[in-house]
Amino acid sequence: MLSNSHKRVIPILFTAFIAVIFIYIWIFGVNILYLDEWTFVPLVRDAQTNGISFDILFRPHNEHRLFFPNLFYLGMLPISHMNSKFFMYINGIMLCIVFLGLFLIAKKQFSFSLANIPVWIILIPLFVFNFRQSQNLLWGFQIAFYMVLTFTVWSLFLLEKTYSASSPYLKALSITGAVLFAIIATFSSAMGAMVWFAGVVQILIKMSSGNKRHFQNWLYFLCWVIIGSIAILIYYSGIQGTIKQDLLFQIKHPFTFVHFFFCLISLTSVHSLSIIAFPIGIIIFLISIFVLYRTYRNRRLRENSFWIALYVFSLMFSIITTIGRSPHAFEYTDRARYTIFTSLLTLSAFIMFYDNYRISSKRNEDKLFQFFAMGLILLALELNAIGLAFGIKEKGGREKFREVVLNYKTQSVSNELKNEQQWISDPEFLNMVDQSVPFLDKNHYNVFINKK
Repeated sequence: MLSNSHKRVIPILFTAFIAVIFIYIWIFGVNILYLDEWTFVPLVRDAQTNGISFDILFRPHNEHRLFFPNLFYLGMLPISHMNSKFFMYINGIMLCIVFLGLFLIAKKQFSFSLANIPVWIILIPLFVFNFRQSQNLLWGFQIAFYMVLTFTVWSLFLLEKTYSASSPYLKALSITGAVLFAIIATFSSAMGAMVWFAGVVQILIKMSSGNKRHFQNWLYFLCWVIIGSIAILIYYSGIQGTIKQDLLFQIKHPFTFVHFFFCLISLTSVHSLSIIAFPIGIIIFLISIFVLYRTYRNRRLRENSFWIALYVFSLMFSIITTIGRSPHAFEYTDRARYTIFTSLLTLSAFIMFYDNYRISSKRNEDKLFQFFAMGLILLALELNAIGLAFGIKEKGGREKFREVVLNYKTQSVSNELKNEQQWISDPEFLNMVDQSVPFLDKNHYNVFINKK
């Protein structure tokens, strides 16, 4: 462990982590619409032609409803002019808000001050601000994912505050905020609906550790369940899913499910590293199960209810993503965009481990804790290396495509897009891209912002 004087370095490192993530965006981000980000063009065109309406904001995008991301995107249009890097920086800001929520929960649980931050806390920014999430950081469209992440963390944060607030007014304010944030998470992208299930677990832990018959606790529980059920029903109304086909695929190919799942939660997985990712995922998962067991045996469920809820959210995301994505071969190439959700499983498991370790350290657990902590530090460094490699690769490709868009009058944009992204072969999508570029030019949006 470090001395108190050395611990003063930790806040400086926090600041460095935050600064570096924005420097990463500044260096590797390119102002060019990328893949699904092109679907924002019809959104903007429809809003300019017919005005902003509920139908425009609520229309599904595959299995997602991007109501609040669409609303935010249109609201920022006079400022952003569809500049992709603008939204990349917004993603970075939301990461800072996520980190603040996690830090405040840890600060209260472990009773440390800003001048005396425990060394182990460094693992939180190591994973929150990790370059492994490069596919999200360098993709303006992923404001949807970051809105889910941000409002999920703060919904569970406010749910935790509901049970520690000092007055009925603050309790009511906290539960109201938790519900509103959960609704925003739900209608930002498909995985947002899982916040309700995570919240149920969090509330049940609080109820089982306190007075089960307390009217207020049951009121919170019923409020959460009823509103959550309505939100989920509204969300999935009219969305055509492939869940039956995906489940049948998993039954016929169980090893594919197992392989994809453990590679996914390892955070490492790219196709060439799957032989490394698979055992890492197994180790993380087994340690997390052991941690949950020790948390139960040490009667620390209530103290760790927030982290357990985050764990449930991340675990459910990983399972559902595996069911939906493992049947598609191209998903085996890289899963960087899922890192912001799967990393919550690892983070929450580590923090619960530390909570148990500090109150009942045993010889074997002491060695396992040190192994887990050092392993996660090495993993975080590896993830940063992968993210840097991705950033270098993507910057060159997107700058090349940016030039194609700028010169759309002399070369086909859709053909270049098809050549660069082989799995995008939908003629309707490619036709939409060709039709969108003149609209961007006419309105001086995106790559045409500075065109006179």
